[in-house]
Amino acid sequence: MVISEKNSTFAVTNPTTLLVARPADQGGTFLFNMEYTKEPITLAEQINILKQRGLIFEDEEQAIAVLNHIGYFRLASYWRVMEENSRIHRFRSGSRFSSVLTLYNFDCELRSLVFNALQHIEIASRTKINQHFAMTYGSFWFMDS
Repeated sequence: MVISEKNSTFAVTNPTTLLVARPADQGGTFLFNMEYTKEPITLAEQINILKQRGLIFEDEEQAIAVLNHIGYFRLASYWRVMEENSRIHRFRSGSRFSSVLTLYNFDCELRSLVFNALQHIEIASRTKINQHFAMTYGSFWFMDS
């Protein structure tokens, strides 16, 4: 399987290795293998790891559903603020998975509100620019021909 993105090409050579091709600064292509040493773990194992680190779960079935839908690494950036030691990923006393979800949901709602506001600003700005050029250069400025 080969995947191409803006400046990189990725090829899966076996289940634990990824061949990455990137353009070098001086020209040509730089190839390197990325070896994945961690084995995949189940959602229940992910929860057990978080519990061992001190995160409290009120409802493990709900947590499994959330991790299945959102993903461990997506949520990780929201529980990082609850860690007392970021090197060993130990949580502060009283840290709860429900608080992680609250932060995640707040971020989603905030992002939605900001995007909506930016969309209104963009439309109003484009309208003002079009009106300015239409008044300055005539209506042909924004008409399709």
